[in-house]
Amino acid sequence: MTIGEIYEAVLAELNKDQTGEYVGPEMFTLLLKRANIDLFKVRYGAPETYRPGMPMPAMGWEMTQKITDDLSMLKVSLDGSDRAPLVLDDHGYADLPSDYLHQSSAKLRNGGDIEFLSDDEFTSRQGASLKGPSYRNPIARISGRKIQVLPVTKDRMVYFHYIKAPANPFFDYKVVDDAYVYLAPGERHDGSVLEQGSPSRSVEIDWPAQVHGDIINLVVSYVSSRHRSPFMRDITERRKIQGQ
Repeated sequence: MTIGEIYEAVLAELNKDQTGEYVGPEMFTLLLKRANIDLFKVRYGAPETYRPGMPMPAMGWEMTQKITDDLSMLKVSLDGSDRAPLVLDDHGYADLPSDYLHQSSAKLRNGGDIEFLSDDEFTSRQGASLKGPSYRNPIARISGRKIQVLPVTKDRMVYFHYIKAPANPFFDYKVVDDAYVYLAPGERHDGSVLEQGSPSRSVEIDWPAQVHGDIINLVVSYVSSRHRSPFMRDITERRKIQGQ
């Protein structure tokens, strides 16, 4: 679904629920951005879901195939298939991509899989006689906006897979017969909102189709939470849980 179709679905749900609420394009963009962040936090593994005695979130990256599939659109491969591999400098450092959020896996191009360590572990392993970094067992750490990999090999190429931050969605539109009409990316304004010929500012969500229903339910729940009726809040919460 495009975010234009998601907008229509949200309006239909609100009308069906008889909340008495109407969401305009500007408010919809704000709520969509919130849903985009909230859904990512849940799928990726939000710290808020941690519980005493449970050091893992209820959901998290690669905990189930469903979660992996849901986040598949956010996975980037720097291995030549999608984008070029990372190239290490003389000290084993390389800049992380600007949209980097979390490492998934990495390996030396002609060597072993890279083990990611904390700063303390990384430092202690450098001088270890048995488990020190080697061509077949390289190690790495994330330091600020850089990755450091040891040992530094002659090749210096690293195949790196990571999760990027989801795109920040935006709903742009034109006005036709007093109605808001979604303006898809690549389309042009007709002068009803912005100067004629101006490019659309719309940005689609990164999420695959199987979670678009969750996005719709989240936006509807945000609107319903402002409504006075506890009954409507209960309905939207049940829909979120049941994936309706």
